[in-house]
Amino acid sequence: MSDKKIALIGLGYVGLPLAVEFGKRRSIIGLDINPSRINELKNGIDSTLETTDQELQDTIHLSYTTNLDNVKDCEIFIITVPTPIDKHKRPDLTPLESSSEMVESTTEIYHYSNEGGISWCNFAKEIFELKKIDCKVAPVTTSQYPTLAQRPKNTTMNKNKIVQMFNIKTVFWRDSLEKCLGV
Repeated sequence: MSDKKIALIGLGYVGLPLAVEFGKRRSIIGLDINPSRINELKNGIDSTLETTDQELQDTIHLSYTTNLDNVKDCEIFIITVPTPIDKHKRPDLTPLESSSEMVESTTEIYHYSNEGGISWCNFAKEIFELKKIDCKVAPVTTSQYPTLAQRPKNTTMNKNKIVQMFNIKTVFWRDSLEKCLGV
């Protein structure tokens, strides 16, 4: 894995220290949409004081850019952008969504899951049954589970792309669960 090219998106209080640690040991490209932030980092200055000038100097394998074309050859993307909350404590996922769309435009995204489908309630029941734990699990409807986020009626991932691209066989979910639980 050390030969994979890495891009880290978002050089704020989470991203910059992480990029610096990577940059001390291996090649990494730090991408941020703020040109003045990139310029100061290129000049060895972190105005947010998340890292020291010495730490920035020690990161010989870290480069900085605002240009998406400079990370197109990367194989691993780490996204560390802000998700500020509003007055109702709901996160604003716009920066994360924008960054994800940006990554998606430069690379392939694959979904992976086991074969078969099961509800969260029935999955929980299976865990207790396999572990021989006497526990009653009851389903919860959307109306019984109040949340500001809308729950989808049905979510399944289409993994045809990864199966075809890599010629892999997916395992049935219960087999994986049994292996995970050691039963």
